Amino acid sequence: MTTVKWIKLSVNMFDDEKIKLIKTMPEGNKIIVIWVQLLCLAGKTNDSGLVYMGQNLSYTDEMLATILDIQVNIIRIAIQALEQLGMIEVKEDGKIDIVNWNKHQNIEGLDRIKRQDADR
Repeated sequence: MTTVKWIKLSVNMFDDEKIKLIKTMPEGNKIIVIWVQLLCLAGKTNDSGLVYMGQNLSYTDEMLATILDIQVNIIRIAIQALEQLGMIEVKEDGKIDIVNWNKHQNIEGLDRIKRQDADR
């Protein structure tokens, strides 16, 4: 599978009411950074907005803290806030699902890449 090297970010991202609410929270700026980092991880995984290390290995809070270089308590606060705002969903198997992934990725472009890989 071809590695994806990009995700879409809207230039109006900081006008979004959820982002504005996050900015007012304790550690709000760090939560926004974690949000963008989760989007990047989902792009790397390239599986319809899911964030996980391997097919059978989901990231724990501790693993995310290490990988993102952010304190584990901030990771937990961020996951809770993003989940409450409907931006992510933590699945039963621990995988993080970016809600509305198609807003953050060019789905048609990814499908084209997948088809090209299959043709090769």
